[in-house]
Parts: sequence; C-alpha cells; structure tokens
Amino acid sequence: MDRINKPRAFLSHSKIDKHFIEELAADLRKCQIDYWLDTEEIRAGKSWLKMIFEDGIPTCDIVIVYLTENSIKSKMVEKEIDATLIEQLSEKGIAFLPYVSKAALRENLRADIRSLQCKEWNNDNYHEILPSVIAEIWHSYMERTINIAVTQEKSRRLELELELKKQKEMHESSPFSPAEETDFGFIYKMMNKPIRFVLDLWEKGDVEIKPGNKRIGKEAFRVSYFESIIYYLNKGCGYFKDYHYMHEIVRILKENGFPKDTSHPNTYYGNSQIDYNIVVELRTFGLTKTAQTTGVSVITTNQESFTEKMYKFHYWLGYNNLIRDKIDVEYLGPVETKDDKQ
Repeated sequence: MDRINKPRAFLSHSKIDKHFIEELAADLRKCQIDYWLDTEEIRAGKSWLKMIFEDGIPTCDIVIVYLTENSIKSKMVEKEIDATLIEQLSEKGIAFLPYVSKAALRENLRADIRSLQCKEWNNDNYHEILPSVIAEIWHSYMERTINIAVTQEKSRRLELELELKKQKEMHESSPFSPAEETDFGFIYKMMNKPIRFVLDLWEKGDVEIKPGNKRIGKEAFRVSYFESIIYYLNKGCGYFKDYHYMHEIVRILKENGFPKDTSHPNTYYGNSQIDYNIVVELRTFGLTKTAQTTGVSVITTNQESFTEKMYKFHYWLGYNNLIRDKIDVEYLGPVETKDDKQ
C-alpha cells in the first residue's frame, strides 16, 4: 500500500465480531486511513504470532482494540493488549485506542486499561462515534509524525554537534591548520610518484682523473620523487640544485648496491638526465623560491632556496609517519644511445 502521509491502524478484535470490524475497515479506507486486518494480511501457511507481532502491530501508528464479551475471552486479543506490549507501544509513539461494546464491560478490564478513556461503541451508536474515532486516529498519527520528526532532528543535531566537537578536538590537538592539512595532503598526493633517471656509467682508468676514465654506457632507474626530495632535504641542504640533487640520487643508488656491472672492475655514475622538471613543480607548490644574491656572493642559476613551507611540510610528513628510512630503487636496465648503435 502507498502509505505516504497516511496513518495505519491495527484492528484488534475477536473473529466473532468481524462484521463490525469489516464495516469499520471499509469506513477507514474511505477516510484515507490504512489498516491491518488479520483476515487480509495473514497469508496461508504463515505464523499468526509472527505476522501480528512482527509484521502487524510494529508497522502501525495506532492500535484500535474492540472489547466485547467475545474479545475479552480471546487469547489472541489478550496477547495483543498485554501490559508490557502497551508500554512498548507508548514508548514508540503508537497510540492505543480501546473501545467497549457495552459500558458494563469496563469492570471486567485490567486496571491499567480501565484507567483509560474507553468509549462505548456498538451497532446502535456506530455512526455517532465514528467521526470521533477518525479524528482521534488522524490526531494520534499527526502527533506521532511530529514526534518522530523532532526526534530525528534532535538526533541529527546531536550527530552534527559530536562531529563538530570531534573536528574541533582534532584541529586543536594538531599543530596544523585545516588549510595546511588540505594543502599538504594534496602536495603529498601529487609528489608520491616515481620519476625516471638516466645516468652515464663510467669505468675508472689507471688514474682517478680523466682522460683515464671511460664511459661504457647508460642505465635507467625509477626512484620515488617524494622520497628522493626528502632524502635530499634531510642531508641538510638549504637549497635545491640539480647537480647536488643528482649527487644524492647517486648516493641512493650506492645504498641500494648500484652499479652492479660485474664485467667492469671499477664503475661509477656520472652525468645524468631527469625525465621531469622538478624545479618547476617545487616552485609551483611553494616549496622553493629563486635564490637571492647576498653581499658580493653570486648564487648560480638553477638554484632554489627551500621555503618555510617546505620545512612545515617536512614536519607534517614526519607527524603523519610518512617518511621512510629506506628508499627503494627500480632498475630499468641499460639505455641504448646513438653511439651504441654505431
């Protein structure tokens, strides 16, 4: 059934009084009120108790109990008006509306039900009482709808307050502002990638100084861009320079056991190429700036000074345990050159 903006009433009764209840069900339908009636809802082979107490009553907004000489003797009705169940219905905002067929029957009811307003309702005054029943159903439904909405709103606000409190505590306990967290997180994501290096492989001659040395080829590697920059920074360099940076890359390769060419006794790496414009990206992120000349000293080109942001970023990395002790190297193999082809 389409239950949008419609109340739903559970009809508790004795099957002996089904004609009265069936007439009520028809009138409820005319008044845009859904109802749960056992003769219509319980399918063949299904458990009565399960259908009533799991699929019936809990899905309704109102429970209407029609108390007659027949229903007060019914074991099923007795279960449906159990004191514990009525209390549970009240906690969930489900209205409990009892009606008696004769005023004298009130004396036979439990004390807790006797304390409730139990109008006399039967075939003789059916149409006289029906409007008040319809009005009470809609009134109870609207009350429950409002209470549910208020409860949900309170719950939503409580969740928001708890989340705000959590965020506040996190930000207050962190040495970094929310803007820094966002900025550093983005920079780390962009820098956490490999870059390719191509280095000349040289063999030493009889003497340490050229022309005794001979280039015997080129080799390519991949190293983490982010980790190599941090390695370079940790060496105490206050600026970034291509030559010095590549010197540290060679040091990283040595720490990983390169060169590994066993066919030549004394090899080392010389000139190199980087397949990436590191200087441009570091400056874009605000981690370096163009070095300034001081006094009579002349700072050579291609040299970038690290900014305060770089050191704060370095602090952020350490704070979040993102700096490793060892840098992994991926060996890509020898690189063929034009000279090699000739």
